[in-house]
Amino acid sequence: MPIPLQPFPSKIPSGRAAGIASLVALVLQNTALVILMKHSYRPTALAYSTAAVVALAEGLKVFTCFLISSNTEGLHRTLAALRNTPTQLSLALPCVLYVIQNNLLFVAIQNLPTTLYVVCSQGKIISSALFSVFLLATKMTRKRVYALFLLMCGMIFVQLPSSPGEVQAQGNLNLEKGLTAVFVACCTSGFAGVYLERMYKSSSTESSVMTKNMQLSTFSLPISLLLAFMKDFDAYNSVGFFHGFDRIVVLVLLLQALGGVIVAIVMRHASNLLKCFAVSTSICLCAIISVSQGQEELSSHLIVGILLVNTATFIYSSS
Repeated sequence: MPIPLQPFPSKIPSGRAAGIASLVALVLQNTALVILMKHSYRPTALAYSTAAVVALAEGLKVFTCFLISSNTEGLHRTLAALRNTPTQLSLALPCVLYVIQNNLLFVAIQNLPTTLYVVCSQGKIISSALFSVFLLATKMTRKRVYALFLLMCGMIFVQLPSSPGEVQAQGNLNLEKGLTAVFVACCTSGFAGVYLERMYKSSSTESSVMTKNMQLSTFSLPISLLLAFMKDFDAYNSVGFFHGFDRIVVLVLLLQALGGVIVAIVMRHASNLLKCFAVSTSICLCAIISVSQGQEELSSHLIVGILLVNTATFIYSSS
């Protein structure tokens, strides 16, 4: 999913109410997306093509960003940016990486407990920091290094079983496959985000975050469609493109498409620290819901891991 790099210019002053509303929307979107993605793999649900969901989400994202950009930037400027998108071949690499990331996240959530998934997905902070050092020559402060160490400790704690029999109880999950998927997704997300930051900083053309997201999704759409047909072509011939698309899958599609839009609005009306607070709140909510539904056991390892990850996120974003 494309990550906005800076707030886009606004003619309307951002108010406190708009900031609070955008943060609440981000918490609800993050939490609902994870819970519904996990629920889409319930035993009674039909199998569906995750690649098709990713492709349709990109198409919806293009449409949504186009409408918002047309309203804030003007239709003429938005159309000019859209026409100019095919000439920006440098966008192809991050778009491919984002498509791979979004597909891998479905593999991860299918094979991991909910809390382990949301905590390990914060590994993108570590990968982003490392790629920033190598690609942007960013100097890591001692405070940020300490935060990354805490983050890694938190991720390790969450993976520890609360009892010797817990691993056997999760026999329907492939932890190795899920962890591999989420960590590769974090690496692709980190590299793509830093690559885009470097590209935008070296570019003399200024455009809003919505316009940039629209251009990224315009590139990602054909790539994701190509991947979908390469991956599930035989299934589409036998059962159709939309096989298994029940209400839960449709909601997942909508929430995934709106994720980048909501983050852009948050960055416009709130600070990056408040955005991290919203993500941390979502992690806690996902854990509470998962435990209350009996999917996981509340253990000291789980609590310590969540606290460490949230603390690390705050320290890193405030330094």
